[in-house]
Amino acid sequence: MLTPKRHPLVRADMQEAFVWYERERPGFGGDYLSELRATYRRMCEWPLLYAVRFAGVRRVNLRRFPYGIFYVVRPD
Repeated sequence: MLTPKRHPLVRADMQEAFVWYERERPGFGGDYLSELRATYRRMCEWPLLYAVRFAGVRRVNLRRFPYGIFYVVRPD
């Protein structure tokens, strides 16, 4: 299984989206984080499933939220 390494700015983006969703509807931020974790699991289980968008970079979209995860699969 793929072990993702996140860019340092990813945590800030995740936190910002969480805060926004919680402010809009309490509890919805938790739904966002759950969906994000599920998407990470799918990405790690089937890393080659998602299309290459540009220069070897792939994207998997969250199902319920307007976000996607861009990633690169490397042999190491």
